[in-house]
Amino acid sequence: MPRTMPCPRCAGKGQIPGYGHVLGGVCFKCGGSGKVPFRAVSTKPKWAVSAVLRETGERVSPVFHVRASNEEQALKEALRILSRGENYIPETTRIEGLSDA
Repeated sequence: MPRTMPCPRCAGKGQIPGYGHVLGGVCFKCGGSGKVPFRAVSTKPKWAVSAVLRETGERVSPVFHVRASNEEQALKEALRILSRGENYIPETTRIEGLSDA
């Protein structure tokens, strides 16, 4: 049996009163049950990764985020994600205090 937890969007009530005009206010996240599957939170830090054009050094948007144990692993993950764009060099910065919400 999968573990569940109270829905963070509706606080476990299954409905959101402020949205009563939309399908009676049923919470779309939990489908009105008030519960969502429990998901363990990763303990790995979140890294911000941007790409830089090799030719010009110009930073390319957007910045995206990866979870990795260290900068080297974050760069490897970024290279995997950016492998289709061979002209990009990823750069990383560790982000402190971000939540997954």
